[in-house]
Amino acid sequence: MSRSIGFFYHPTNNHPVAVFEGFSWPCLLFGSFWYAYKGMWKWFIISFLIIIFTGGFAWLVLPFFANSQHQNTLKTQGYFDKKKDENPEKSDSFKNENDNLDKLKKLSDLKDQGILTKEEFQSKKKDLLDKI
Repeated sequence: MSRSIGFFYHPTNNHPVAVFEGFSWPCLLFGSFWYAYKGMWKWFIISFLIIIFTGGFAWLVLPFFANSQHQNTLKTQGYFDKKKDENPEKSDSFKNENDNLDKLKKLSDLKDQGILTKEEFQSKKKDLLDKI
């Protein structure tokens, strides 16, 4: 029995493709045509020829391997198992800004507690604001 293990995401547009593991019932029902439906043309031709040479017996065996072949094909096409951030530079800079703001709050607390002098606080504050 197959079970869903999540999605693989297209490398350029992040379109999700459902992936499964285990026995493939659709492959059992449709045979090598399941590979054609999934766009796995190499496996379609290979499985079609194997089914012909084995007198149809391979039709019963292929579903045990179909889902893993689908996963491997997607990986070779560049699909990711985790969604890519659309703008990683933006998210990294956003994280850095938050980190710098947190540091600024901590510096302010240290100044309020009397651990930092006003001059030290101003110097560190200027350094952090220059990074933003």
